[in-house]
Amino acid sequence: MKETHGQEIEAKLRQWADEIEALKAKSRLVGGFEKKTMDMHIEDLNEKKQRLQKKLEELKLASDEKWPSFKPGLVKAVKSLQDEFSKVLSKSK
Repeated sequence: MKETHGQEIEAKLRQWADEIEALKAKSRLVGGFEKKTMDMHIEDLNEKKQRLQKKLEELKLASDEKWPSFKPGLVKAVKSLQDEFSKVLSKSK
């Protein structure tokens, strides 16, 4: 179960990395306040993605017995990042 959950999170992280790159490309095409706002959102998304990546690395190093204590934090971090992406993507359309 730990490995399956970890693989799902890795897949989401790869997807989010692609979405961040798409946002960066879009940011290069706009200017002024819109660019500053997008860049700020991109930076925030990157920071949250890095924190989730760190939690995932901790999960990989954790024993199977400790997995249940890691799961709530991972689920919360994934949800937080997904919500942030949804918000940013809806604003950038």
